[in-house]
Amino acid sequence: MCGSPPSRLNVSDPFEYMNRLVSFIIPTYNYSAFVRDAVESALLQTYKPVEVIVVDDGSTDDTKEVLSDYIDTGEIKYLYQNNKGLAGARNRGLAEAKGEYIVFLDSDDVVDEKKLEIQVKCLEENPLYSFCFSDFRFFEGEDFLNGTPPPFKYPVEMTFRDLVSGKFLPVHTLLMRRDVLDRIGYFDESLRVCEDSDLWIRAFMAGMRFLYVDQVLAYYRRHGSQMVKDSVRVTRTFIEVINRYRSFDEQGAEMATLKWEQFIGRELIYDNRIQEGRKYLWDYMVNRRNNVLRNLVILLMSYLFSGSTTRRLTE
Repeated sequence: MCGSPPSRLNVSDPFEYMNRLVSFIIPTYNYSAFVRDAVESALLQTYKPVEVIVVDDGSTDDTKEVLSDYIDTGEIKYLYQNNKGLAGARNRGLAEAKGEYIVFLDSDDVVDEKKLEIQVKCLEENPLYSFCFSDFRFFEGEDFLNGTPPPFKYPVEMTFRDLVSGKFLPVHTLLMRRDVLDRIGYFDESLRVCEDSDLWIRAFMAGMRFLYVDQVLAYYRRHGSQMVKDSVRVTRTFIEVINRYRSFDEQGAEMATLKWEQFIGRELIYDNRIQEGRKYLWDYMVNRRNNVLRNLVILLMSYLFSGSTTRRLTE
């Protein structure tokens, strides 16, 4: 069973469903330093058949040259387009994909060579589920095998409340059935961040289920040139996405909004955007009247110390 310990999974036996095509969609933008690692991790899968689609979203670096040998041999399908953002690049890949299963892999990340072998088996054996997702590790440099775990444990089955409370799902942890996207639509190209969370929530609303496989099958690279840097901007967008679908779970959306509004106020103070952070937390306490003591302590300390010192003392 996918939620069971890894030792219970016998992935060495051949599958009768090994002929189902899986499409890896790899969007990239000026990540020539990393994209080859992502492509290789897709091509080295123990499961076959696989198609690898790289969507170059307007890169101005040497991405195409770095991938030229794979392009020339036909091992990957390389598509170039003017910059449309991550959602637009993923959607372009989807339009070209032929697989029954889909994996999205950002070009600075990598996946385990047995990802597909394990997750295709998972979905084939559990037809009531539309998604199979795995554990992952953060890493820096090239040492992905010694990465650090996320600050949470996944449940056996993911829910809306799990997601909006902070158990985020990096896209490359998932394998999904292609018909999922035919039913709920593609990524929202109006979103520059949190477009993946928007898609997952639409899947929850459509009654689709997410099953956890208890193995580390994805690796999330941390580096200085990542697209998502501003935690406040991302969190504000996340709150907007949650509240798009508030009617699906009013209580869950309210709990999440409370959590993330406080987070924004604290992060602004910690980032030395102190006036803005203070206003956010004061407004929050006046209007929400929730978790007043902790926020009051942070506010008072912000009058005495710098943002970085306040972070160190309160966390």
